Amino acid sequence: MKKSMLVLLVLILVALVSAGKVAELPKVLKPQRIAIDGDKLIISQRQEYSVHVYSLSDYRLLATFGKKGEGPGEVKRPPYVFPLKDSILLYNWGKLIWFSKTGKLIKEKRLENELLLTVRPLVSNYLACRDFFDPRDFSHTLKFYLLDNDAKNPRELYSGQRDANSADAKGFR
Repeated sequence: MKKSMLVLLVLILVALVSAGKVAELPKVLKPQRIAIDGDKLIISQRQEYSVHVYSLSDYRLLATFGKKGEGPGEVKRPPYVFPLKDSILLYNWGKLIWFSKTGKLIKEKRLENELLLTVRPLVSNYLACRDFFDPRDFSHTLKFYLLDNDAKNPRELYSGQRDANSADAKGFR
């Protein structure tokens, strides 16, 4: 026990001594989600729901896109960000939005099911997750679906129940 406390103390001291300011990202006030795409840092904002793309080599701003709203290229909540080979995909409340790496809107697609928690791209399909809440016993059932390459025709892959009163469910969001 004493050795582990000593190691922890040394690690904390090393972190404090070697800590230094690497870069300043003035446009990033409240980051929500972060992704890395090669030499680019992609950050979605919690406040204005925009996405900022920075160069990892010199931390300069390369592109800003997306905003709060319901129109083309706009989202209702901070989006999930997925870098793809030739674009950046955003998912937000039943809507998939593709932007070029420079921030130009390419296309968007509304999904049939707006209640999906998340939709993540796979090689040529999508993995989706939905939470079903039962108010009688306050339980949650998570269901995972495989969507085709057009983000349609859900096929259930897994279903599991979570107890809303468990300690592990409290951090679930």
